[in-house]
Amino acid sequence: MIPTSIGQALRWAAHEGHADILALLLATESARAAINEPDHLGRSPLLIAAERHHPAAMAILLDHHADPFRIDMLGRNAEHILKGHLQTRPPIEETQAELEALVRATPSDNIEHSAAAQRARYLMDQGADPGRWTAKGTTVLHEAVTGGQRSVVRAFLEHPNAARNSQRHDRFDRSPLLLAVECHATDELLDDLLFRASVRSQMPEAIAAARTLGAPARARRLEEIHRQDLEAEQLLALDLMEM
Repeated sequence: MIPTSIGQALRWAAHEGHADILALLLATESARAAINEPDHLGRSPLLIAAERHHPAAMAILLDHHADPFRIDMLGRNAEHILKGHLQTRPPIEETQAELEALVRATPSDNIEHSAAAQRARYLMDQGADPGRWTAKGTTVLHEAVTGGQRSVVRAFLEHPNAARNSQRHDRFDRSPLLLAVECHATDELLDDLLFRASVRSQMPEAIAAARTLGAPARARRLEEIHRQDLEAEQLLALDLMEM
């Protein structure tokens, strides 16, 4: 087939897995505008790349803000399609290395959904673990916290080992929560760690760290959350005693 439009060219390159051609096409404004253009089955270039299991092509499309939630006529998005390819997973070390590279290349954000977070979820489905140690003596979760990548951190907290990973300390003896306090992460990112991971036991250390760093407003906010937790625990204990 000879593509007759920029949308067809993107879908053809995605179908064949030509990541280099996709990169060249997406250097143009017209291709970026057509990046989510569907074929007659409702499949965008990203969906086609997922269907053909071309991770490099998917990465290029996601880097150029292809919509990971767009569905085809069967109601499938890229994640649904990828689940049919679990038997052809790449080696774990390869996916782990890509996860680390993804975090290094992702800027800070304060949004719930992003292409980087979607890619992180895909790599975790392929076996990557954000709690694994890196050569820097830290974990990928720590690095995402340092980078202020809220959407990626939220994706990491969906991992089955999130409770374990959130308890790990880096070579400077900092958990992800303590690191978030130290690097002055946003309240939203801090809340994700507090409410989506099992880190409430670290609250006294986090409060002390906020005081030491001269952040009284943050210390007071953490103290209030800690106070509410203790009151809830006391009420629960009283309820249990009355049963």
